[in-house]
Amino acid sequence: MELLVQLTWKIEHDPKQADQTQVQYEAPCEAAQIQYKNAILHNSKHNILRPIVRIALPSMAIPRRDRPERDDNIIILAISLLRNLVEISGKAAAATGADRERDVHSRSQMILSFEKSDVFNLLAALAARTTDEFEKVDCVLIELLYHLLKGVNAEDVISTPDQQTSVLCSMMLANV
Repeated sequence: MELLVQLTWKIEHDPKQADQTQVQYEAPCEAAQIQYKNAILHNSKHNILRPIVRIALPSMAIPRRDRPERDDNIIILAISLLRNLVEISGKAAAATGADRERDVHSRSQMILSFEKSDVFNLLAALAARTTDEFEKVDCVLIELLYHLLKGVNAEDVISTPDQQTSVLCSMMLANV
């Protein structure tokens, strides 16, 4: 999981310190990140996201006062990988020559992969306890949710208790 987080980390472009090498390799690196994202989300033989969720769950089950730093880091890595996957977006796709329609399809597929792998349940569990149990992931979780819900009406995100939990996914897909 550590390697996947590093491979999908946002590429920072600093125009003040840009040299020819950085500019030369930026587009191929962004293209590689899109390929990593697609490989993680759409692997034909294995569901890659489900083990990531399963790795984080035992660490989340330990109360904060008893949780070793290693378990905190596992939770942070899992949520960081999910955030990185969500952040690899149309801007990167456009920079590498991919079309906007393919990116919209990619976002829909990412949402479906998240639903299939119980990622939304993991996010709900983390969000429900960020103030007392998981305070180290609050900013990363907010970033993830921002990029995931960008462009979706707030009214569509809110659901009544009698609605199914998958309503959020279906509404996000409808608005993409």
